[in-house]
Amino acid sequence: MNKVGVRPRSLRPIGKLLAEDTRRHHRSLILQHLFAEGPASRADLARATGLTRVTVSDLVGALIADGLLGELGSPAENKVGKPPTFVGLLADAAHILALDLSPDDRMTGAVVNLFGHVKARAEVPLEGACGGEEAVRLAVGLAEQMRATADRPVLGIGVGTPGVVDGRGVVVDAHNLHWAGVDLTGILRRQLDLPVYVANDANTAVLAEYTFGGTTAADLMLLRIGTGVGAGLVVGGAL
Repeated sequence: MNKVGVRPRSLRPIGKLLAEDTRRHHRSLILQHLFAEGPASRADLARATGLTRVTVSDLVGALIADGLLGELGSPAENKVGKPPTFVGLLADAAHILALDLSPDDRMTGAVVNLFGHVKARAEVPLEGACGGEEAVRLAVGLAEQMRATADRPVLGIGVGTPGVVDGRGVVVDAHNLHWAGVDLTGILRRQLDLPVYVANDANTAVLAEYTFGGTTAADLMLLRIGTGVGAGLVVGGAL
C-alpha cells in the first residue's frame, strides 16, 4: 500500500520500440510522467516527454475520454496571460487485481487502484499439501472473487508466484505448489478475459518497493526469506 507522502516511481523502460507501438508508447510516456510527478499542464507534459504540443493535446484528450485522466483546474498563483489547466491521473478510474501466491499456507488477493492503494483484500487457505491443478483452481477462483469486488473497470491482473517464471509468464518450476510448465498467464487470461502479468514473487516485491517504498536509489536489491530464499534486483532503474 502506498505510504502517505511517498510519490510513486516509474521504472526505466527496456526493450525495442516497434513502429506500430508508437502511439501506445506515447500514451505510456504521458501516464508514467503523471504517475510519478503528479498533475501537470499540457505544455509541461510536452517539455517533459519531448512530444509536440499537438501530439500531447491529442493524447490527453483521448485519455480524458477514456476516463483515465481528468482536468483539475488551474494553479492558484497569478501570472500574465491565460493560466494553464492541469491534468492528472484519476486514481480510481480503474482498478487492478493482485495475487500473492508466495505464502506456504494461503493465497492472498487484493484490488488496488492506480496509485497502489488497496481497496479490498481476500485470501484462501492452502490445506495440506495443496498443489498442482488444485492450486491453479484456487488461484483462478481467488482472481474471480477479487474481480467481483471491484467497483471500477479492471485493467488487468498482476501475480507474484514462487519459483522460476519465464518471459511469457509460464511457471517453469514452483516446488512449493508442485507446478512445472504451468502457463498461469494463459489460464488466467482465458478464464477472466483480462491482461495478465505473472512474475517471480521476489521480482514483484522489488518492483513494489522501488515504486512505492520511498527509496531514491536507482539500484535496489530485495531479499525474500521463507521456505526458500529469493532476491529481486532493480539496476539503473530497470528490473
